[in-house]
Amino acid sequence: MTEITIRCTNCGLGFESDYDLEQNLVDQDTGEIHDGCPTCETDAYLMDLIKYPDLEPAND
Repeated sequence: MTEITIRCTNCGLGFESDYDLEQNLVDQDTGEIHDGCPTCETDAYLMDLIKYPDLEPAND
């Protein structure tokens, strides 16, 4: 199971790391770089992203 450390507060899309997020910022069809959530594609999407560096995996 992968740990989500960054989540868009608008759509809820999660990323495992900054690197994972960066890999999703480029539109594969046009090569355009987005400044925010690749799903929401808003100018303010980076403000919609919250990083959770201290999250611990749940031990059930």
